[in-house]
Amino acid sequence: MKKLLLLSGLALLIAFPGCRNSQPATEVPAQQAEAEPVDIPDPELVKQTRPVRLYFADPDRYGLSVETRKVFELPDQTAMLKQVLSTLERGPLGNLKPTFPACLTVSNVFTVEDTIFVDLRKEPDSAQIGGVEGEALFIHSVANTALAVYPKQFYRLRFLVNGVEADTLLGHFDGRRTYTYNRSIILR
Repeated sequence: MKKLLLLSGLALLIAFPGCRNSQPATEVPAQQAEAEPVDIPDPELVKQTRPVRLYFADPDRYGLSVETRKVFELPDQTAMLKQVLSTLERGPLGNLKPTFPACLTVSNVFTVEDTIFVDLRKEPDSAQIGGVEGEALFIHSVANTALAVYPKQFYRLRFLVNGVEADTLLGHFDGRRTYTYNRSIILR
């Protein structure tokens, strides 16, 4: 398992050169800041799997394409969401392109009412990735993937960076914005 995580990390470092510093961040309300990290159980203990849709960048055109994968069916929703987003973070198995920049990792996932919060750990002093288009693909890849796991329960997604709401995620998009499932960016 550790070898797989190490190899996944190395693949992400090769795929994306880095990120640019974000704007100054503000504090998250105490209720959100105190969210507990989610521990994903040992896969040997989990017997059932389910297919999930992961959204990766298309290699030929601007947009997202779907790669269906089987993940372990976890009873805890936040653990399930973190597992799915960690799978997205590791990248595609086929010919699609990863959307996660090497400087970001999923630190925590939690929910409040109909909203999923994804807390990203960002490496400081990193170079920029893929400009506006790269950041848009990353944001919609994460939002579409997470919101497709429980489509009748969660409709919105918010990002935190290092535990706080940031003015921007990677230098272009509003980090305080709420994102929804985006059908228009999906290629058929």
